[in-house]
Amino acid sequence: MMKKTLIALALSIATTSAFSQNIELKNSLQQKFPNTKITSAEFVKEIPGLVELVVDRNKIIYTNKEGSHFVIGHVFDSSNNTDVTQARIDSFTSYNFAELPFNDAIKVVKGNGKREFAVFTDPACPFCKKLEQEINKLDNYTMYVFPTPFKPEGQAIMTRMMCESNPANAWTNYMLNGVEPQSGKMCGKESITRTLALAANIGVSGTPSLLAKSGKMQPGYAPADKIDAWLNANSK
Repeated sequence: MMKKTLIALALSIATTSAFSQNIELKNSLQQKFPNTKITSAEFVKEIPGLVELVVDRNKIIYTNKEGSHFVIGHVFDSSNNTDVTQARIDSFTSYNFAELPFNDAIKVVKGNGKREFAVFTDPACPFCKKLEQEINKLDNYTMYVFPTPFKPEGQAIMTRMMCESNPANAWTNYMLNGVEPQSGKMCGKESITRTLALAANIGVSGTPSLLAKSGKMQPGYAPADKIDAWLNANSK
């Protein structure tokens, strides 16, 4: 019993010490970069000297304890072929899918429509078009397209598209086949403004970004098989 108590006490002290160290590290880096909102700072156990910074709630960048050098990108564990950075993002990134403002989205249904997800996307974004090609290879989904055009040219196309009698067809024709919207009018500016604000609020900083019904985010381009597996795992 005494041995178990000592082990528990040692673990508690080690945990408290690590927590204090992380707080000091966070405060030190926050003072150095006052214009960046640092959520947490802690050393990456597997890589000596590397510090994981969580900024703006759910973005991860890497630095050293002095904050003199930065690494932008994902860390991979070659021993089990896992994306360590994405696993960390998934652990604290979640949003209530049911609370999305679906009236601001273009609804695209394929097959039985059972697998629901949202995509924050820009018609002027090349990787968004590549993602659309991959999504089109799948079946049985309902996709809510939230117009997130960060570029002016994307906003121009999107507002014309939302004036079409069937915006879903207009979206698919443009993204898959390059068919320009026929309408010369502009609609949906308010929806675009609201979506851009929503994207900023839930941590979408770039397009494309997928959001599953489970609340999990899948940022960036991905091939069809990866999207399919991700939808199957996160559609409930």
